[in-house]
Amino acid sequence: MTDDLAGSFREHLETRLEGIAEDLRKTGYAAMVLASGAQYFYFRDDQPAPYRANAHFLHFCPLEGPGHLLLIRPGKKPFLATLSPDDFWYEPQRIGDAFWTEGFKIAECGSRKRQISEITKRLPKGRSAGIAESGGISETLGLAHNPPALLTRLDWRRAIKTGYEVGCISEANRVGAEGHLAAEAAFRDGGSELEVHRAFLAAVGGSEADLPYPTIVGLNEKGAVLHYEGKRPDVRDGRSLLIDAGARVRGYASDITRTYAASSADDRFRSLIVAMEGAQQALCEDVRAGRPWAELHHEAHLALSGVLKDENIVHLSPEEAVESGLSRVFFPHGLGHFLGIQVHDVGGHLADPDGRRAPPPKAHPMLRSTRTLEPGHVLTVEPGVYFIEMLLDRWRNGKNRSAINWDAVDALTPYGGVRIEDNVLVTDTGPRNLTREHLP
Repeated sequence: MTDDLAGSFREHLETRLEGIAEDLRKTGYAAMVLASGAQYFYFRDDQPAPYRANAHFLHFCPLEGPGHLLLIRPGKKPFLATLSPDDFWYEPQRIGDAFWTEGFKIAECGSRKRQISEITKRLPKGRSAGIAESGGISETLGLAHNPPALLTRLDWRRAIKTGYEVGCISEANRVGAEGHLAAEAAFRDGGSELEVHRAFLAAVGGSEADLPYPTIVGLNEKGAVLHYEGKRPDVRDGRSLLIDAGARVRGYASDITRTYAASSADDRFRSLIVAMEGAQQALCEDVRAGRPWAELHHEAHLALSGVLKDENIVHLSPEEAVESGLSRVFFPHGLGHFLGIQVHDVGGHLADPDGRRAPPPKAHPMLRSTRTLEPGHVLTVEPGVYFIEMLLDRWRNGKNRSAINWDAVDALTPYGGVRIEDNVLVTDTGPRNLTREHLP
């Protein structure tokens, strides 16, 4: 345990407790009980699915594992009732001397019955809320289950990261960067998708279940499949690699993408990667307080359309490409999203903490955030250019066919596409690129 980490978490918890006291008061609740989540089992099977904790629970308490309950009462120390029954089938979970424990009063309970008793006798008079994936705990304790007004406020606050949270995401970027360096080396050595994936896992020191999301490891044309999750063991010596993979540290995620070309790759693809790198870094520099994210997304379409024009892939000006919808053929997803405990972190479409929503523009319905940027926001910046046949065919066979240089498209399609993604923190003085501190 380090004093710096303990102190950072202490400040984080104090900030979050101040915020939740206000939120409980405004929504009319005397207290809140957060459940860490349950262990689920596959249908008609005794094998458990990979466990993932309730993110709102982790936001206050970095304790992994199912069954725990956290009681938060304004003005009092949070009360954590863990569930750690003695069991010779599985190793009981014990907290020990964790860096965060001084912020909580803790009862390690050997049964659900005792755990419920410990929470019940501490519930204040009046209405209390229960935040859990199912209503069982709320019903048992007589709580209002997942009240929407309170959930909205929890989502809103999670978008503003504390110093502790930024430290966790930065460390997740450092660990993820080690994985990406190992994955690139495996690709350069001619490795298959499965071998590149395994190289990433070995470098980050975990299993698939420890990752924040399944890795995307696409050799060649598979780089055009936005959420490609195959791991072909028999395709080697790739022309190109698109790898989208991250790590988790104390529950917080990194989300990083890089695209590489083999030494034998077509010069046009190598040039496209260089141009995309320049455009992506310029967009990262624009991640500043006061900027609406939808405005940055539009800016990205103009920038990538400029890349396509400069690389002789399309014949339209950037403005014409965006206006005609051609830019969405090559860049069909959003510029990025909030990042935190969840990879696609919550609160992106909220206009205020009271729940008023800011829907995405009609032209860009897949945009995951419409917030105006504030200090403390952490977002991914992940522009991409892809050669997706089902999208290109509408133009290949349409009246505006001449807008595209089909010789260039046909030459680049076997390479799939290019995506470059960094994790960027908004600060009072400008953007801080958490990924580039660890990975070129």
